[in-house]
Amino acid sequence: MPSLLLEIGCEELPAAACREAEAQLPELARAHVGAAASQLFVGPRRIGFLVDDLPERTADEWVKGPPENLRERAAAGFAKKHGVSVEELEVRDGFLGVTVPGRELREVLPEQIDRIVRGFSFTKSMRWDASGMRFARPVRWVLAMLDAETILGETSFGHRFTHGPVEIPSAAAYADQLRAADVEPVADERRRQIVEGLDAVGGWSDPGGKLAEVVHLVEKPIVLESRFDERFLQLPERVVVTTMQSHQRYFPIEGNRFALVANGGEADVVAAGHTQVLEARLEDATFTFERDVATGIDALAERLGSITFFAAAGSFAEKADRVAKLARRLGGGEASLEAARLAKADQASELVREFPELEGYIGAEYARLAGYPDAVTKAVEEQYL
Repeated sequence: MPSLLLEIGCEELPAAACREAEAQLPELARAHVGAAASQLFVGPRRIGFLVDDLPERTADEWVKGPPENLRERAAAGFAKKHGVSVEELEVRDGFLGVTVPGRELREVLPEQIDRIVRGFSFTKSMRWDASGMRFARPVRWVLAMLDAETILGETSFGHRFTHGPVEIPSAAAYADQLRAADVEPVADERRRQIVEGLDAVGGWSDPGGKLAEVVHLVEKPIVLESRFDERFLQLPERVVVTTMQSHQRYFPIEGNRFALVANGGEADVVAAGHTQVLEARLEDATFTFERDVATGIDALAERLGSITFFAAAGSFAEKADRVAKLARRLGGGEASLEAARLAKADQASELVREFPELEGYIGAEYARLAGYPDAVTKAVEEQYL
């Protein structure tokens, strides 16, 4: 029984689109090929699957027609539509119908593959030509093979920077041929390689949960270690880590060390380039942090009147007033009232505008630098827990 390979080649897919495709592929294979995928292939430039042991022909299909009691009025039209006589119609559970014989698998695959390609539903999709097809990114090639027979397309493609077209001799040879062309097509294997590389570096962490994203951003993962200038360690640790992970998807290590996952390339050149980019990001974060500190948390709190909390709920200043009233009603002391006044002040800061995930934490840091007591800074930081 033959094996079917399908590969949809795209321009660079976002990690979120890869995860959506990964979730939808099994059901699309079952619905349009009639069997479960034995292996999924999902990466930044390709989506596909391998299905083993397919039948040579599709199954016969029972097409239900009109109720039997409408034989005189509706049966003739239904029979004509399906190329049979009224006498050839069968009766099942009170309905007339016809059995449509199965077809050769090779005959139906092109139309079924088209349905699969068009069957994906992405949160964000686009059109790019007159065909009207929507996909997460423009589709540049489709390859479908039934064992060694090519059904659609001509070749696959290897790593964007090191290989061009790749001949696939058979469906079963697909993964090995791509690996020889610097592409690991299986996401779980890329994840294993990345974790193995990070463990070899040692001491890594992933507070922002970026590993799942990085798996879908590279086709040939290599893990590198580098160091940034120690002067940036003067920033609050979480600011450094957030800058590192939010934009660059790096993995912090103790001190000024970090690990990165690259998509192949010369290790020294790649590491130096990424270090330069990170230091530029940290330079920007330092400038923003220092501006906020110079402004002061009290001045930031005074700007909350111009920032909408959300529609019909007023501004952040009004929100702060409501929290202060609650604190007063519950018998809160001076520290509680100060914390209520300052709790949302960092919403006016430039750093939270750049990194929303720092809200609360950076407000507490600004309050600490302004000389507020621990009871106030702790309340500001823990409000989002």
